[in-house]
Amino acid sequence: MNMNIRFIFFVFATIIALINIQCKKSSVDSPDSNKLNEQSYYTSLQVQNHFINLYQNNLKATFTIGSKTSSLTLPLVTKGTGFFISDDGYAITCYHVVLGSDEFTIRQNGTGIRFSAVLVNESKENDLALLKINLPDNFKEKIPYIQLSLEPFP
Repeated sequence: MNMNIRFIFFVFATIIALINIQCKKSSVDSPDSNKLNEQSYYTSLQVQNHFINLYQNNLKATFTIGSKTSSLTLPLVTKGTGFFISDDGYAITCYHVVLGSDEFTIRQNGTGIRFSAVLVNESKENDLALLKINLPDNFKEKIPYIQLSLEPFP
């Protein structure tokens, strides 16, 4: 299993564990502990199911990236992660992953399909890079992507 996927599972498991600990703590302090404990259990299940659905629905919209600088005597290889933002292959990753590199290979999570990519734009200040994957002519599928919001969080 990919290291990033294991980390995501770790984060989700930690959140669920913290919710369960808080639920148990609340139920001990409450005079109506059975009702609260049952309600807390169902709440934690709902949160867990939400995270599982979020993970399953977006896995193929994420990727790992390897970038290589071939202009050096010893090629420098960096690795990172990112996500697709359009079905035609535009993708976001961190600027520091692509810094100084001239070759990019993206491996889609969930499928393992590899694509070469080109750097479209970058922002050192925001640590962001925009890439475009090179889709083969015979590739007929739409790339799953994560839709970005145009509205800021409240």
